[in-house]
Amino acid sequence: MESSLVTYHSQFCKVECETAAGIPILPLRQMGAGPAPKSDESVDIIDEAITLFRSTILFKNFSPKGPADKIIVYLTVFI
Repeated sequence: MESSLVTYHSQFCKVECETAAGIPILPLRQMGAGPAPKSDESVDIIDEAITLFRSTILFKNFSPKGPADKIIVYLTVFI
């Protein structure tokens, strides 16, 4: 039976970026030095994972549509 709930996917699935072991290296909003590229956008993948946390944990099954969705799943488990 198909679920009628709407799943939320990352807005970064459409962003072209380098990958390491199938995980994209996405830009982060950061103040200090680090290996991740810097982002000028107001929302990064960490902020998006925190925002989507409540809606993501309600789904029993989640099929990722892109590599950024893998990060959302990993960050949800970490949170």
